[in-house]
Amino acid sequence: MSEIYARSSCNIVATFGKDPHESLFQQRCFEKLEIGRATGVWRSREEESPWIGLNALVPGHYIGDELLCSEAYSRGWILQELLLAPRTLLFGRNQVHWSCALLEACETWPTGVPPYLPASIDSVFREAEFTPGQKFRDWAQIVERYTRLELTKEKDKLVALSGIAKSIQQHSGDQYFAGHWRTHFLQSLIWKARQGYRLPWLRAKKPGLDQPPEYGRRISDHIAPSWSWASIIGPIDYDSDSLPESYPDGEHFTDTLCSIEAITAGPSEDGAEDVLGIVTGAQLTIQSSLVSKSAFKTLLDTLPGFHRQSSVAGTNSIAKVRWLWDTGPDPSHIRALFAPILIKRDKSISWCQHLSALILVPKGNGGTTYTREGLLEMDIYSRDMEAAKSVLDAAGLEFADEEGGPIRVKESARKTIVIK
Repeated sequence: MSEIYARSSCNIVATFGKDPHESLFQQRCFEKLEIGRATGVWRSREEESPWIGLNALVPGHYIGDELLCSEAYSRGWILQELLLAPRTLLFGRNQVHWSCALLEACETWPTGVPPYLPASIDSVFREAEFTPGQKFRDWAQIVERYTRLELTKEKDKLVALSGIAKSIQQHSGDQYFAGHWRTHFLQSLIWKARQGYRLPWLRAKKPGLDQPPEYGRRISDHIAPSWSWASIIGPIDYDSDSLPESYPDGEHFTDTLCSIEAITAGPSEDGAEDVLGIVTGAQLTIQSSLVSKSAFKTLLDTLPGFHRQSSVAGTNSIAKVRWLWDTGPDPSHIRALFAPILIKRDKSISWCQHLSALILVPKGNGGTTYTREGLLEMDIYSRDMEAAKSVLDAAGLEFADEEGGPIRVKESARKTIVIK
């Protein structure tokens, strides 16, 4: 079906139709069709990066909500149609929307939806913008949007996205592993299961529904390894600050604390070597430090000036640790460990670091392989070099030189880790 969407001239979508028998044309609320225009304009100072802001008469959330809360936008399979089609004409409940590779517009904004109100992701297939960093940022947005949609069959999680993955693969020549790309693979592991979030389509369908479970849920059918976002039912988020090209070159330094030894994407469900769909037996082999959660907490508690949850002014060492569980706390987490992946350093504040690490739990009693159970984030703010060294040492890390430059894994702490 993905090739049908991609080769069409124009796709017509009835966004609010519950079934094929509902009419494309319905009575509309014309009060919501006021033409958007600027009531005020302001510019940034010349010495800053240029930008222009607008005061709009139309509420910003309306443009997105009419689509995001519609029946069509609640379905996971439709994302391929929306992104692969060269042109799309969408009939909303109150107005018509249209989009192509160059423009996204609607009756409220006929000359184009303002850039801060995007309802789709259109740059991912424009070759002029197809840099590796931009590709990953677009893919992260696709993952975030896709994981907020509904699938009748959970095992279709990767299959319903395979058409988009195939198109990106043809454009870039990159390798694809269970929802992740070889380029920027380590950054792609830094995903978070969104906690306490209600899906837009769920709000529209069931406005009186109580808040959803606080955490995501692991898919019962093994369709993806635990290190892949595709193994989780529920919204997935990427931290925009950690994505490539988030800042101009030179403002931040990212130190890699993990080396990839091997990525194995097992065969699909029917035995074919199709890594775009369901994969079984996939595993990731890395080298990094591997630190016990309980031992790490014990060591940090002994450090003067360490604060586990909040920043406190006036101390020599300030650090904040967040344990973000994918599916919520579990008794097995008493055996949890973590493996550092990346650490970001601020150029202008040499003593400020942000560490991202995978939280792992041993499979079975042997402890030779692990499953991902969450993400650890730690911010280290320390003007005291010795205090910073103590925090890093507790994580199996060290400065590469006495001046506090790049951060690396201590050779004595380096281990080979297999994650399934």
